Amino acid sequence: MSKTKDKADTMNFNIEKLNKIAKPRSVKAIERARLRKENREWLSLSQEIALAIHYYIRKAGSTQKKLAEDLNVSPAYVAKLLKGGENLTLETICKIQHVIGEEFMCKCF
Repeated sequence: MSKTKDKADTMNFNIEKLNKIAKPRSVKAIERARLRKENREWLSLSQEIALAIHYYIRKAGSTQKKLAEDLNVSPAYVAKLLKGGENLTLETICKIQHVIGEEFMCKCF
């Protein structure tokens, strides 16, 4: 056998093996992917805010608990913010901007 044919046979074997063991995507996974695609813009902003919060906590030598107190929210909510998947209200964004001293959204007036 030639090297090319051996490689092709190995490829076919691997694809066949993959098709046997691969599971189809679940309905839940398909729905999560659809939601991520539909909400890409605000999810991106939420992730940027989460990174800014992480940076602030490190730079300030602060804690999630202290940030929660400063924002007047629960520590559990700060943990959610840090995951970068929260659909934040304008009020919450403004509070975060004030506490950490960074603007995420410009004033358009």
